[in-house]
Amino acid sequence: MKKINKFALAYLMLTASFLLIFKCHRTEYDSSEGSFPWWSSINPGTQNTYAITITLTDMGNGTVRVLKTSGGYSYIDTLVKKCLQGQTYAGASNNCRGNAGTTAENQYGATALQYCSVNNNSCNDTYGRLNNLGVSAAYDSCNVDNTAGKTWRVAYSSVLEAILKNSSLNSAFPELGTNLIWANYYYSDTQGRVNKYGAVETYDLKTASHLVLCQQTDGKVY
Repeated sequence: MKKINKFALAYLMLTASFLLIFKCHRTEYDSSEGSFPWWSSINPGTQNTYAITITLTDMGNGTVRVLKTSGGYSYIDTLVKKCLQGQTYAGASNNCRGNAGTTAENQYGATALQYCSVNNNSCNDTYGRLNNLGVSAAYDSCNVDNTAGKTWRVAYSSVLEAILKNSSLNSAFPELGTNLIWANYYYSDTQGRVNKYGAVETYDLKTASHLVLCQQTDGKVY
């Protein structure tokens, strides 16, 4: 009988500990990025009261560190390329104007790319992320990039949002412009997510062509 009582007490203490963890750890999380982390709020629709801080730090090597913190926890901590795909980083001036003969009018050579060659899910995995199974010019462009010795993928919508609504946007990404940028995750079977200046998120057919910004493959994004 004593053993049963001890077991029951241990079970109650363990349950209480997990409930406390779930109550204390809440996250701003883009549901399009997959499942909520196990430690996040059991009610993700409920907003926490922690202040959210987003900082953009220019690393001086063609990359920018994007850091989003709240309540002492970092929800985004990843490198993002300073330049859009098609632009060339100029190290001496630390900008994206390295393509000779390009100007602000043509966004210094930024290239619009297709999310997928067809309007279906052949370019997405089971979570809705771009993969290398279909023909995706956006995916391929980031996948073969080796800027700063890193590996890259098409940026997530939550990362683009953190960048595009930040007050340091124009100093960290002066050549980013205001045109639509593809996000990694799909919106529907035939449409992909796109973001633009001001963190506006919308969608377009996957065969449409928009700009691409790459984030580090092993960066932290919740």
